[in-house]
Amino acid sequence: MQIGDINVIALNIGDIDLNSYVQATYEGFNIYEDILNPYGPTCEIKVIDHSDALGGTNLNGNYDKDIEISFSLSGQPSENFVGFKFKQYQNKNLDDSASNRQGSLNSKTYNVRGVSMELLNAPGNYVSRSYNDLTSTMVRDVVMLNFRSDKEFQIIENTKGKRGLYFSNEHPIAVLKKLNSEHVAETSQSSCFALFQQQNNGVQKYIFTTYEQLFQQTPVAYLLQSTTLNFSDATEENKQNAILYFVVSDSFYTPARSMARASEQTVNLTTHGVVSTKPVNLDFKLIDQPTYKGNKQTDTEYPVKRIIDKANEPQRHSAGDAHKKRAAFLSHLMQNSAELEIPGNPAIKLGDIVNLKIPNKSDTGDGKSAGETQFNGNALVVGIRHKIKPAGLTPRYTMLLRVVKASYKDPESGNA
Repeated sequence: MQIGDINVIALNIGDIDLNSYVQATYEGFNIYEDILNPYGPTCEIKVIDHSDALGGTNLNGNYDKDIEISFSLSGQPSENFVGFKFKQYQNKNLDDSASNRQGSLNSKTYNVRGVSMELLNAPGNYVSRSYNDLTSTMVRDVVMLNFRSDKEFQIIENTKGKRGLYFSNEHPIAVLKKLNSEHVAETSQSSCFALFQQQNNGVQKYIFTTYEQLFQQTPVAYLLQSTTLNFSDATEENKQNAILYFVVSDSFYTPARSMARASEQTVNLTTHGVVSTKPVNLDFKLIDQPTYKGNKQTDTEYPVKRIIDKANEPQRHSAGDAHKKRAAFLSHLMQNSAELEIPGNPAIKLGDIVNLKIPNKSDTGDGKSAGETQFNGNALVVGIRHKIKPAGLTPRYTMLLRVVKASYKDPESGNA
């Protein structure tokens, strides 16, 4: 078995089975998952229609047909697979002209895009409710009532304290953004919550938790980048977990930082150590405010919301403190992101932790180098692109991962 070979279990658009090659077939497809997209995953399929099956079954104009995709690695147990269900959102004809058609082998090419049921349900289904409840309950209501989702809703970390909030005809996404700024988690200091869909063997469910809780997970895979081109004597496990390429984004070195001075850090490119930045003299004028002098800003000067009214807020809450810590936490995450590509691995799911082992530039491949301390350690998977190429290409199935790291530590102590 070649690394990246897959067995497509099902690939259906409406009543058309693209896996049977009778009415139509496919060239390749992509599935996108993003921890910042509460609607859920999306997909795109390049369809080769040799019998006008899409037009004959009204798939050209019907935008709510079911799409089912499931596949597994060749030679792996059938119960360990990747499976998603979508609704058709767009169907674009990629071959409008007939200039390249020759003989009797004419066929149409389409790019079919699918989205989650929740995305189709949310527009127009605005939130108009008042609460004196946990913010986790409010988030669950948005998913169940406004997204009209039938998926399981799992809460990993509970909310601390009830909030009195009122929403008047607001878009569900706007409500979720507002709740993220008002949320106070039970244990996590920043209280920055994540709401996303995670699939496990074809079952999709909603996860509601905090990023700090996600970082406390055990790694599900140990990914290795080799400095040698000869990979023939590597084990099957190392081939499966090989990093094909690794890219650090520009924001790693030039982050968009919070105005909180205590949250500002940078990296010494010589020692690869995290260091604090010196205060920068800021001199700009806010609207209708005197000139702002940022060189003396401290933690206590960060804008804090402390709205406590016993009539609407019977319980004292700490949303103001969480608001300040959340800004510092997000500032740190924004400068610690990277992208990498690996052979497809169904064991890695959105919101999981992976362990990265990136060699030092001077690593000779003898295993004596300590590795790249700036990148090594645990990282949170915040984005996945399942990339399935046309048959015959190797590896056929790869995963493009976007990861973030919570901190840097020595390789011996790991990364929390």
